[in-house]
Amino acid sequence: ETIFVMVGINDLIAGIPEKEVARNIEKSVQYLKQQHPNADIIVQSILPHGDERATWEGRDRLLQLPNDRIQAVNTAIAQMAAEEGVHYLDRYPLFADGEGALRPDLTSDGLHLSEQGYLVWRTAIALLINEEFGG
Repeated sequence: ETIFVMVGINDLIAGIPEKEVARNIEKSVQYLKQQHPNADIIVQSILPHGDERATWEGRDRLLQLPNDRIQAVNTAIAQMAAEEGVHYLDRYPLFADGEGALRPDLTSDGLHLSEQGYLVWRTAIALLINEEFGG
């Protein structure tokens, strides 16, 4: 049994502080470990957004969320995953352009993934599974 956890962007967009978002993810992981002690838990990083290029209807809210705030939560998630003994899949570098924003070729609107974006995500998961679990 494998549980994939990917949460946080909506909370950040809603203005919830980074530390609270990270703590909520930690609580979720602790709950999952308790409820599913034999499961492999994989916590995934929060993806960047498209910044100025975003066309998503909530673009104004995205622009109030610098991608470095997302990176701060990702750093906390990675540390928490190590402390909790769960796997961490850092997808951010795969999806970020040179400025740290979501690559335009991987998104439909600067927030949601395009078909190509989902292929990259799928490949990242497959590589992790192959590395960590032997295929």
